[in-house]
Amino acid sequence: MHELVLAQDLLKKIMAGAASKGLKRIKYARVRIGETLIHDQTELEALFISVSKNTIADGINLEIRIAPLKGFCAKCGAEFDASFNNMNCSKCGSKDINIAQGNEIKIEEIR
Repeated sequence: MHELVLAQDLLKKIMAGAASKGLKRIKYARVRIGETLIHDQTELEALFISVSKNTIADGINLEIRIAPLKGFCAKCGAEFDASFNNMNCSKCGSKDINIAQGNEIKIEEIR
């Protein structure tokens, strides 16, 4: 179910990006999806094909890049690679961190 909602959201973002460029047909899109959002890339790709049927994105060549989880320490300002198991700052050990990357959907290119 999660991947279906993600596929639908991804299609909406791609369609909006295409509309802003005046595209009548989308042949290719490169997207970056944060690792916190995606559970099964293969399932997401299959569901995207399904939800994009009969739209201007039908038959699109979709390239998905996974953005790794990165943290930003509110205490010392360090940016570091994070994981679900360890969200402490790698520099000072603080637990006062913000997610800097890894929970986004970004359209990098559409044509």
